[in-house]
Amino acid sequence: MGPLLKDDALVRTRRTWLFACIVLAVAGLPPLIFAVFHAIAGHPVSWAAFPGPYGALFGLVRAWNRWWREDRGRVRADETGLWLGERCVIPRASIRHGYVLEREGQWYVRLGRMLRLVDVEVTDKAAGEALLTAMRLDAAHSVAEYPMTNGTFRGSFVRAGLFVVPLVLAPVVVHLSSRSLATFALAMLAATTK
Repeated sequence: MGPLLKDDALVRTRRTWLFACIVLAVAGLPPLIFAVFHAIAGHPVSWAAFPGPYGALFGLVRAWNRWWREDRGRVRADETGLWLGERCVIPRASIRHGYVLEREGQWYVRLGRMLRLVDVEVTDKAAGEALLTAMRLDAAHSVAEYPMTNGTFRGSFVRAGLFVVPLVLAPVVVHLSSRSLATFALAMLAATTK
């Protein structure tokens, strides 16, 4: 099958700069944790530092999930990727999966890569499957990949939980016993290293 052309289509893309802001907000959580410990130690004014950063973090996550970039124009889908006019929205080599989905009465083709999903509005399920076929993402041309790992999925959660327990408990115990910023920082460093 040749390329699929559509004169007027809506292409929605996740904004990666919002994800970068989320990463920066998460990097700012250790000072916030210290402020909470300071408030527990008897300085109630430190509680004022708590709602702002957490509200910003949750707001950024919500914006990243809901505030997509929307472009409308001539769409071409072929073996090289998805094109909007003369601009390549997503190259075929970087697409990890593609499928048709229906949301709120509208049909979309979702093309995925690690952090930047792309949705293309289509008229119905058949049009979505035609777009996937044009990009050679349909079942006849797709290759499934399955990772071979040690253990089970549940075991990986147990190992992750066992790693997080010292990370959470060590700084709390050290801070409550010595109430010193230097020992708190050393405990955080020791808990995060293996």
